[in-house]
Amino acid sequence: MFNCIPCTNNFQLSITFGPKILDVDKNFFDSVINDKSKLKEFAKISVENQIPIKDGVEVNIINIKVENRFGIKVINYLAQVSIFNTEVFENSYLGEYNNRIVKITINYYKENFSEFDENQVYNFLDTLEFKNENG
Repeated sequence: MFNCIPCTNNFQLSITFGPKILDVDKNFFDSVINDKSKLKEFAKISVENQIPIKDGVEVNIINIKVENRFGIKVINYLAQVSIFNTEVFENSYLGEYNNRIVKITINYYKENFSEFDENQVYNFLDTLEFKNENG
């Protein structure tokens, strides 16, 4: 988790790595990246699996794309999550690095992510690069 000292609002920025993945899991991830029809459902399931309660929750994937970012190919999605009367947004990047799934996520409330905060976060993200172990 990262804190943004100059930012004016609260939001969450996290970078997580999963365990080493098997070839079968890598093949699944590659198949999702290469099949646009699977992307939206994959993103929706990824968000839903993080939410402990299911009743009263609605997940809407606003935007999804595959891009090269951080030195790796990633699935980038923006999700709007409605929990009762609260709207929360998740902007995530999912990719594979050194046989591990890496996820970079920004969570924020609609009214609590100013333009200044957004610039600070994306300026920080622009500095991230996953490099090959050989350099």
